[in-house]
Amino acid sequence: MKRILTTLIITVAIMILIWMLIPPMLQKEAVKATLISPKRQTVYETISCTGNTVSKNVDRMKIGVPAQIVAVYHGEGDTIEAGELILRYKPLQNSISSEALAGIIYSEIFSNIGNMYSDFDEEQILTAAKVYAQTGRIPDYFKDFYLTDSKISAHDGNLYASISGTVTKINCTVGDIVSGVFTSAVIADEELEAEVNIPEQYLSRIRVGQDVSLYSGARSGVYFSGRLREIDTSAKTVGGLISNAETVIGCRIEIDNCDSLIPGLAVKARINCGVYENAIVIPYSAIEQDENGAEYVYRYENGYVKKEYLNSVYENDDGVVVESGFTENDLIVEHPSEDLADGMAVMAEMTGQSE
Repeated sequence: MKRILTTLIITVAIMILIWMLIPPMLQKEAVKATLISPKRQTVYETISCTGNTVSKNVDRMKIGVPAQIVAVYHGEGDTIEAGELILRYKPLQNSISSEALAGIIYSEIFSNIGNMYSDFDEEQILTAAKVYAQTGRIPDYFKDFYLTDSKISAHDGNLYASISGTVTKINCTVGDIVSGVFTSAVIADEELEAEVNIPEQYLSRIRVGQDVSLYSGARSGVYFSGRLREIDTSAKTVGGLISNAETVIGCRIEIDNCDSLIPGLAVKARINCGVYENAIVIPYSAIEQDENGAEYVYRYENGYVKKEYLNSVYENDDGVVVESGFTENDLIVEHPSEDLADGMAVMAEMTGQSE
């Protein structure tokens, strides 16, 4: 009887020992997880775009009739006032045949093509083609000669400046016989603005009057303020020659205090579309996507994690702005591992310290 009792006691002890040892042996080691918290901050919703500085007002003027140039009073780079005389000419419309006029037009076209391309090497021509492909802007050296809707600011044998500014182009010299069809002089005023292209998906978010911040590499460290002055009423497609084609909306930005800028500079612009006060921002380092592209994070609480999907309203370089569901006091897993799953126990670490 005593032997049976001893055997029973030993058996019970062994069973208790097995009951205590087996569960830890079967239990998986907790996944380590680094925890961070969402940020509470003011977030400005912006649209980034690029473009160039241009003169706000550029007038291209033509004589409008066949003529011989008698005198030229201004050269390229001269400052001129509106109404000031640019050149004088002698009309020839009553003394020239249509065949002769056609010959003059033919000569003008090929002469100007030769002059334009003699000033550019292959790399510059390719660069101009790339700019046109990316922006849809016709290079000025084409517009300054070929623009068919140039203003006729000439009468009584005189061509006058239509605006005050700087003479940027004179396309004739004394003694030239011209058709009067093409641009004779170009004047640009001192006021600058920026021409930018905005991707079509942002059309619903832009409006005239929005504040803009601009930056030019030519004025490193200096930011210029401005406002969206004009939005094109139709879209255009740029790219496709060297880069992928893209549909964009052309816009013009009024620039404040732009005395240190000149036309033709590349600029980067940020259009301010709105502000989120006291927004909760989830860092990208905590965000994962499921097979459908929906974004989620793992929220930590009492040693376990829970998979939480995000209701995002905007995102920027700092992360994703969520509409609700999170506070700056929450703990979420940073760089979650592939082993992590909803409801799993984790060994949490913050700033190198384990919980």
